[in-house]
Amino acid sequence: MKHVNKTAFIFSIFFITNSQALQKKVLILGDSLSAVKGSGFGDQLDQMLRQQGYQSQVVAACGSSPSAFFGEEVASTKCGYLRREVDGTEDYLSYAQNKKSPKEIPNLNAVTQGTNANPDLVVIQQGTNLYGHLLNSPVSPNAIKKQVRDSLISFHKKFPNRKCIWAAPPKITRYDGKSVTVAHQRRMFELIQEAIQEYSLRDLGRAQGNPVCEILDGTQFTQNPDGSDGTHFFSKNPEWVNAAYKKVEDMFGNSLEENRAIQHGLSEN
Repeated sequence: MKHVNKTAFIFSIFFITNSQALQKKVLILGDSLSAVKGSGFGDQLDQMLRQQGYQSQVVAACGSSPSAFFGEEVASTKCGYLRREVDGTEDYLSYAQNKKSPKEIPNLNAVTQGTNANPDLVVIQQGTNLYGHLLNSPVSPNAIKKQVRDSLISFHKKFPNRKCIWAAPPKITRYDGKSVTVAHQRRMFELIQEAIQEYSLRDLGRAQGNPVCEILDGTQFTQNPDGSDGTHFFSKNPEWVNAAYKKVEDMFGNSLEENRAIQHGLSEN
């Protein structure tokens, strides 16, 4: 009987498991808080996922609301745009560039074609541009919940066996010139959370604790914006990005950090 190298066998199992983890594909959809290269949430998370071996794609458009990606009507942006494909090709327009040349925002169907098809997980960084529904008169919280719910319907129809992470807005102090209080921030998070829970429980019949989309409260991981408009950040928000990355790994249930620890242990044998 041939001798079996136990270490080599274990390493082969690790290699297969880790390769499967590395093949996971993540799509990030965001607004202007994701579109800024270097400090944007989506840009940073995309870079981190790539560094850790994931396939990643980010599409972020300034001024966008959830309906821009999940609705049927075509929307456009003229204040900043970032699209980086799984293969690394990039389409980027700064505020100044985009102001001169408006850009059509691709919807979910358009961004999930070819090598970008069938993401295993979608991260939705949206909600900042829904603040008008809370700050304008009359206040219309149901409009916020409807946009979130309609987005989830579109997402679930396209990817019925996939899950998502909804990265709810971070701390902001002003939106479109109007003051945003802590109470406004809390209410925005609650409305997004309620919409996700209601759709998961009532429409999909999912058990409590098994929502179609996990929610990440951005206010818990950010400081007040350093941008003069009270909405945008010029410095990085590593805690917010790290929290999102941790949730990605938790949802896959296959931590690359654990795999690296196994690999390190095998290399010492």
